[in-house]
Amino acid sequence: MKRFAKLAFLFACKYIGIFWLFRRLNRSGVRILCYHGFAVAPDQSRFRPKLFMDPAVFRKRMQWLGRAGFQVISLDAAVDALRSGRTLRDAVVITMDDGLYGSFLHGIPIAREFG
Repeated sequence: MKRFAKLAFLFACKYIGIFWLFRRLNRSGVRILCYHGFAVAPDQSRFRPKLFMDPAVFRKRMQWLGRAGFQVISLDAAVDALRSGRTLRDAVVITMDDGLYGSFLHGIPIAREFG
């Protein structure tokens, strides 16, 4: 029931344009998406979905970022721009916080595929 209520709330926010509004208000900020690990075995993402992401889900998220017009930049580029006061438009930094095998097997190749 709690999950349904959360999903209903998020759908309502999307429907009435809350996400659109906040994207416009934060357009010049940098978003940082941090991924922990990627599933190596098919059951791994079902076992610990908050810890290990299914590579297909990560691929869909990268596709969405491209379609939505986000600009993926390096963490160094984001820090340099923020320090110098330059404005970045719809910038996103993607980080992978562990050097687990799944990051090398799935995460990095998918990220490279989408630039």
